[in-house]
Amino acid sequence: MPTYEYECAKCKKTFDAFQSMKDDAYKTCPKDLCRMKSWGKGKVKRLLGAGAGLIFKGSGFYITDYRSEGYKSAAKSDSKGDSVSTSSKPAEGSSSSGSPETNKSQENPSSQVYCSQCGVILSRSPQPEGTTPLSTSVAVASSRSNRMKVDSQEGGALLSLLWGVIRYLVSVAIGVAAVLALMDPKSQLPDSPQISNATAIVQRSIADAAQVQVSIAQQVINQALLQDGRVEWTPPVPYLPVAEWTGSSVILANGRVTFTVTFKFLNYPMHLSETLYLSGNTHQWSLTPESARIGMLPLTGHVLLIVTPFMNHCAAPFARELKMIREADTLRIRTGFLDLSRRP
Repeated sequence: MPTYEYECAKCKKTFDAFQSMKDDAYKTCPKDLCRMKSWGKGKVKRLLGAGAGLIFKGSGFYITDYRSEGYKSAAKSDSKGDSVSTSSKPAEGSSSSGSPETNKSQENPSSQVYCSQCGVILSRSPQPEGTTPLSTSVAVASSRSNRMKVDSQEGGALLSLLWGVIRYLVSVAIGVAAVLALMDPKSQLPDSPQISNATAIVQRSIADAAQVQVSIAQQVINQALLQDGRVEWTPPVPYLPVAEWTGSSVILANGRVTFTVTFKFLNYPMHLSETLYLSGNTHQWSLTPESARIGMLPLTGHVLLIVTPFMNHCAAPFARELKMIREADTLRIRTGFLDLSRRP
């Protein structure tokens, strides 16, 4: 039964009483436990005691593994005495190969220690044959360290797998984009006969627009681009590879024009096109970029900010004619034709 400590309010002295946990606490000092010469019948109250002290023997407890050197020496001497008395009594039917000494070298002490991480009982830790057994506290640390290594390896494997998937998807996306960029869009331009002096015809038609409304055919414009639309690019740094112009063409549709430039870069033919729609009014016409693509790969958003200056440079050989068209009184783009008129 537990021991409870009481204090008498009359004599201010304390006494201990053995009581069951189910018994009620004393309210009056018991006669047989009274500290006065004569029974005072004083009122008493139960105190909060420190309780009985616990003694931990063996390894595996913090209170014993981290005690003073003197305490550890005494504990070792006690454990040696226990091992000697145990080894002096061999088990019945045991052979020399199954002696306690041999078993002791193959496993840890049988003390049961609970892992603070997972709660399992760690009575032993796997060790290679022929090695010195670990103490229980070291076995606990070893098990926890092994578990942490396993968790770390599992987490690293998952991250490595995720990173591999991301790299695979990125490489596939880059590969698909490269293939689409190198593909020929195969725009169906109507076949047109060879027209000599196509550039002069375009210039004369724009001049005649001051007298009457004129229509310039798409075939004539494409022949002029083929004859006199060649552009050259200069590398910003010497010895850098640059694109080589091979041709330009336009497709006229209702209110829109698609300007395509064909060039070679590192001997690979590439096709860059930009679609623009007609906007504005008299003397203030403009072609606003709507979309672009390289090969079969669409280009949208901020990429147009890079494509538009490049295409303007490709149209530089006809900058004078484009300026006169923008200043026209009337301007209309229809399928296959450009209609305009302007004041003299």
